[in-house]
Amino acid sequence: MSNAITLIQFKGEARVDSRLLAKRLGNQHKAIMALIERYIAKFKRFGALPFQMEKPTAGSAGGRPERYALLNEDQSYYLLSLSRNIEIVVDLKADLIAATVPA
Repeated sequence: MSNAITLIQFKGEARVDSRLLAKRLGNQHKAIMALIERYIAKFKRFGALPFQMEKPTAGSAGGRPERYALLNEDQSYYLLSLSRNIEIVVDLKADLIAATVPA
């Protein structure tokens, strides 16, 4: 697995897809979204918290659109701070610091 984190431009701001963070943490995205919803007011302290919907790709189970969050830098760090500092989390924090927006 590549250690690179691809950032997304959203309204002129670099964002991280919550599904990517869930995958890198080895968690189900559903659990990450539950954490975001549980602490949504705290996430919003660090800026707007846009949610998006995406239809599943062909071949995936089910046909329901998936809801995900686009987290800014501070929100991403806050999400990671809610996780224990096991090696995978520490590595992800370092990768997030090194992340760049594609040209």
